[in-house]
Parts: sequence; C-alpha cells; structure tokens
Amino acid sequence: MRRCAAAIAFAFTISLTSGVFGQCGELVWTQGVNLPVPRTGAAMVYDSARARVVLFGGTLTGGGLSSATLEYDGISWTQRTVSGAPTARTGHAMAYDAARGVVVLFGGTTASGSSAGTFEYDGTAWQSIANASPPTARYGHAMAYDAARHVVVLFGGRTSSSVGSETYEYNGVWTARGVPGPGPRTGHALAYDPVAQRAVLFGGQTNTGSSPNYASSTWTWDGTTWTLAAADGAAVRTGGRMTYVPQRQHIMLMGGEGYGILLGSLSEWTGSAWQSVEATDPPTFRTDAGLAYDAARNKLMLVGGQGQGGLLSNVSMLTPTAAGITFTTNPATQQVPVGQTMLMSGAASGPVSAWLWRRNGQPLSNNARTVGVATPTLTVSLLTESDAGTYTLDATGACGTVQSAPATLTILSACGTADFNNDGDVGTDGDIEAFFACLGGTCCDTCGTADFNNDGDTGTDADIEAFFRVLGGGNC
Repeated sequence: MRRCAAAIAFAFTISLTSGVFGQCGELVWTQGVNLPVPRTGAAMVYDSARARVVLFGGTLTGGGLSSATLEYDGISWTQRTVSGAPTARTGHAMAYDAARGVVVLFGGTTASGSSAGTFEYDGTAWQSIANASPPTARYGHAMAYDAARHVVVLFGGRTSSSVGSETYEYNGVWTARGVPGPGPRTGHALAYDPVAQRAVLFGGQTNTGSSPNYASSTWTWDGTTWTLAAADGAAVRTGGRMTYVPQRQHIMLMGGEGYGILLGSLSEWTGSAWQSVEATDPPTFRTDAGLAYDAARNKLMLVGGQGQGGLLSNVSMLTPTAAGITFTTNPATQQVPVGQTMLMSGAASGPVSAWLWRRNGQPLSNNARTVGVATPTLTVSLLTESDAGTYTLDATGACGTVQSAPATLTILSACGTADFNNDGDVGTDGDIEAFFACLGGTCCDTCGTADFNNDGDTGTDADIEAFFRVLGGGNC
C-alpha cells in the first residue's frame, strides 16, 4: 500500500488557464470541526436526503483499519452505532444514490485482502448486497452517481494482479459495460457534472510497481462512450479528490500526490479545461483525503488524509462563491395540470449580466410555448408531460455563474383527484361532501377546485360528471 509520509509539500501553479476568481472576490479556507481520529484512505459523500456528510473507514495511525461510520450535521461529527457495517477497510469508494436514498460502498482493502463487497447505507443500517456478478475485488477505484441515468458509475482500481480499466454501473444490480475507456487507472478521481450530464475522470496511476506512471488526462463518460476531453491541464496526481460544486457550476479538484510531491492547489474543470482557483489560508497539503460538497451549509469540505508529517484529522471548509452573486429567491416547486401555464421565477443580488433557465441540466430555448428563458421569469404554456422535470436558473456575472436551488415541476392530470379534501382517504363520503360544498362556494383550505376538469368553467355539469368518473376509478 502506498505511503507518502516522506513526500515533499509543494504547490503546483497551473498556467494553462489562469483563474480569474481572485480578481472578483477572495475565497477563504476556514477550519472546521476535526475528525475524532486521524485517518487516510476513507471514503466520504454527502447524503442530500438527510443533509449529512457520511464518512466510512480508512487507515488509522499505526496502520490499523477503521470500520467506523461518521456523520457530520453542520455542527459536529458523530460516530454512528449501526448494524451491518462493512468490515474495516481502506481504499474503498462510495457514492450517494439520490434516486434510492442510499450511500453505496464497494471494495477496498481489508485485513484479509481486497474486497468485492457491495454495501448500502440508508442512515439507519448498512446492508450487504448480494449480486451474481459484481466487479472483481479491488481498491483504489473511483465511483460517482450519474443523476440523469440514476446509476452509480465505477471505473478502474487495483485488482489482485493488475490495474483495472473496466467500467461498471450499479442501480441495485451491477452491470459491466464492455466499452473502451481511459485505460488502466488507480487512485484517479471521478465526479458527475449535472449540467453536462457527464461523469468526469481525472488523473491516477496507470501501473503498479516501484516506478509509477501518472496520468494527466481528463475523460468524460455519457453512459455510452468515454471521450478524451483534455490531454493535460492539472498537475498529475494520484489520491486527488473531486466533487461538483453548484455555486460555481464546476467540478473542483483538491489534493493528491504525484512523483512523491504532495499537492495543495485547488483547481476546477470548466468543461473543456482545468483552471486554478485562488483561495487564502489553504489547507495542509495532503493525499487520499475526503472531499464533499455540503449543500445544506454551502461548504466544500476537505477532511483528513495523509500529510507530510503523518495522518491528518483536521477539516478545512471553503464557502464557494461566484461573482458576488447570491440568490435571494429560488424557483419554487410546482404542481400544474396538463394544458395549463407554469410561471416560475427567481431573484438574485449582485452584478448579474445574464440569466438562463435549464430543465434537467439542459439549457432551454424560447419557442411558441416557452418564453423568458434569458430572464428571471420563465413561462411555459399548454403544459405537456414532457415539461415535467427539475428546473434551475443560472445567474452569470463577470467572474462566473451561480445556479439557483432546483425546483421540480410535476404535471398533474387534467382532472383533480378523487381525494378531493386531501385527507389521504380516496373517494369517501367526505370527498363527495367537500366537492359539493366547493360547488356551492365554500371550498376547504386543502380541497381541490370546483373547476374539477380544468376547462376554465367552474362548477358546471361537466365538472360534476368528471368528478364522478374519477371517483369511480375512470379517466377525466
């Protein structure tokens, strides 16, 4: 197992693309709450459903392995006592599956060797997942969650005899993707870009043995094809970590080690190139740390790792900003009947020079039904089921783009629901009484509308007929 205790701390300057953010507002690293115990080689992710940063395992001082599950709630770290936890390990990888609401862990090195175990953590317990054809045992691989396709992507890692180059995907079941890719990698970094809807891979070591060869290329995976996006740009490294930061709309890269040199510079991927990011009070240079974006607190967190003098327990936090722009009003989640009009808006303070609406990460264009895509207010008329999705608003200034919190648009049936009084019981006498009271002009606060069929005419025979059709289990 690689050790970097004797590595020389050194900051590379990336000159391919100069960072401009230092001219527009300084970013500052601050000290967070330390881990209970120093460690390296742990895996860390952000659980968006529970607003917790989750860390598992790692190598401890003296070489022992950890089986601890730690969570950070914005105030303190808590070691959870949970059932079914994986055995102690290091060099494993984790990703948060937002669709299924679980942290997925695979592989790593245990006391008995490399693991091919898959585990899921729901915030209450760990569960070992049996699968007929998981990836072979490995460590030093990387994983990321593809939010568009609802799968965890795994690439590479060290197997018992070599450095792997396989691509796997997981959604409760592992699937091997037999496609050519970046070539053998271990210690590389992988993160998902929701705007480009691509997984982005950078760096890593391409061989084993005493003469390591490090990669400097950047690749993207769209679910079908690996594409070489840049031959070089950021300093070569293994043990670096990446995560997507929505406040900057970029994947950010931190730490790692290349040819015996620990790295401490912060870089971000623009979609076509790497650029350096200026930030004051940088953390201790390190490799094999944990890196995650805490969306609830808007903090980029760098946790633990291997430093020049030994294992680290300190936590450094960065509040990402861009161009001094802050959203004061985020778009609101809505439920709108099919055929009706949606009006969605946001507001931001600061020097905004351009706006752009996106659905499911993709930029929208004005057309006969959609107007205002380059303004703070979006209007979509004559809604269809294809308009449903996640909407975000970009606010761009001289130094970058800030993205709003997401809002979900759900398209409702043209008719209301048979649970007219919204009490959870569908098609009861209470629903019928509430409907006719609404027809008479007295609608309860949680009731539907007397224009039950959403044709614009309220309280007509057509509304009554539609109500009883839906009440009987039929269509509008």
